[in-house]
Formats: sequence, structure tokens, C-alpha cells
Amino acid sequence: MVHLARNKSSAHSMYIPKLFEETRVDIMHELIRAQPLATLVTLGPDGLNANHIPLHIASDTGAHGVIEGLLATGAPEGMEMAQLMKENPPA
Repeated sequence: MVHLARNKSSAHSMYIPKLFEETRVDIMHELIRAQPLATLVTLGPDGLNANHIPLHIASDTGAHGVIEGLLATGAPEGMEMAQLMKENPPA
């Protein structure tokens, strides 16, 4: 399993207008449980690739919970992710 984390001060954070901002952790967890599927879009040497990733929220882990997803390491995007993680290990 791959865990990726970025903090709010990261240059990779996404801007969210205040009108659409949701800060209530219980509401976000409820949404993830109700819609436990993400689309992972990657740009690799062969262009864009989009894949659906099943999600699970571990509410009792960490201050805000941890979202876990399953990505097959044998799939092209899984191999790309594994290579990225080797080159840029999480802090």
C-alpha cells in the first residue's frame, strides 16, 4: 500500500474557494464512505491514463483519518507510482 501525504503549505496544494470549502471531518468521512471510488489520473511516457481506485477511510488513524486506496503494482500506473516513491520517499 502506498501512502502519499502533502501538507497545506505544499506548493502542490489545490486552491479551494471558501464557498466550496468543507472543514468538518465527520462530513468528509461520510462522503468518502458513501462514494468510495476515486479516479487517479497520471501522465506517463505514453500520455494520460485514468483509473478507478477503491478507497477506504481509516477514521481512527491520525488526527483526521487516513484515506487508503488499492493500486495494483503490476499495472503500468502502479509501477510508475512505485518508481516515483523510490525517487521521492515520503518524509
